[in-house]
Amino acid sequence: MHRALTKARVKPGLVEGAIAMLMEQNEFELEASETGKGFVVLAKTRYGLSSVDTIVERLVQGEEGAVWLDKRSAPSAGYFNSLLSGMKERR
Repeated sequence: MHRALTKARVKPGLVEGAIAMLMEQNEFELEASETGKGFVVLAKTRYGLSSVDTIVERLVQGEEGAVWLDKRSAPSAGYFNSLLSGMKERR
C-alpha cells in the first residue's frame, strides 16, 4: 500500500495516516497472482474487490483528495531553454 500511495504522489508526511484510514475503511485479502508467483492484495469495498491502486486512486481524486497530494514542482526556466536550444540545433 505504501508503494501505491507514493506512486499517487501522496505527501510523505501523510502516507501512514492514509494507510490507517484505508485499513479502517476496507478489509483486505490475499489471492494468488495470475502468474502463480506470489500474491496480490485486494480490498473488499462497497464496489466489490478492488486493487490497492484503485482504492488509492479513489482516495486522491477530486477536491477532497487534493489535500493528500504533494504538489509537483514546476520545471525551471533553464529546462525549457535547454529544450528550445536542442530543437534549434537539430535544424
